[in-house]
Amino acid sequence: MIVRRYPIDSGHTATPSVQVVAEPVEGRLRGSRTLEESLQMKNQAFDAALTANSIANSQGIITEVNAMFLRLWGAAGEADVVGKPIAHFFQNCTEAAAILATLEAGNFWEGEYTAWRSDGSTFLAHGLATVLLNNNGKIIGYQSSVIDDTEVRAAEGKMDALRAELLHAMPLAMVSEISAGIIHQLSQPLSCLGTNLAVLRKLKAEELEQCGAMEIVDDVEADVTRMRDIVNHLRAIANPEQ
Repeated sequence: MIVRRYPIDSGHTATPSVQVVAEPVEGRLRGSRTLEESLQMKNQAFDAALTANSIANSQGIITEVNAMFLRLWGAAGEADVVGKPIAHFFQNCTEAAAILATLEAGNFWEGEYTAWRSDGSTFLAHGLATVLLNNNGKIIGYQSSVIDDTEVRAAEGKMDALRAELLHAMPLAMVSEISAGIIHQLSQPLSCLGTNLAVLRKLKAEELEQCGAMEIVDDVEADVTRMRDIVNHLRAIANPEQ
């Protein structure tokens, strides 16, 4: 129990009366423990996150990072990171300035930028950032979470290439299908027509010559030859690997 004494001025005596009030401390201690546990859970969530988390002060100087941040940026320890400006981890400093300006204007930012590691390598970072405010609404710092989006973008690029290849292949497949149908419809009639013309030329050569029809037969054979060439061309389109 906490015992407190409160003076009471009755207005009738020169010496004020004193009121003694006993206040239980259990509730206060319980509230203190609950707040402490809540802060511990938040710290654990920050440290154990699978995203690269960081906190910077109002001047944009890194004050705290988690293990994933160190791993993603290739830092040996917090000493290589804490105390450095946010722009130190960007390949392009103007990107960092633009993000901070966006945060100051709207309290939130999400997007991508090219991150720079201490060994000189880069990666595509996808980040979420927000401001930290005090009770008066004044910015006292910044918090961000980042993931490496390089492999995701590379996979998306491959998917786009495959999609473009598929769109290109679909018309070819349609042409191949149409070509196969034409070949099937023309091959047998052309074969029969060619055979019949050959037989006709042999059996009726004299009659054809006499009536002047041999030139017609020659023209028909020439047409048959051209049609065979067309069929062979369509066959090559339908079966490019053959």
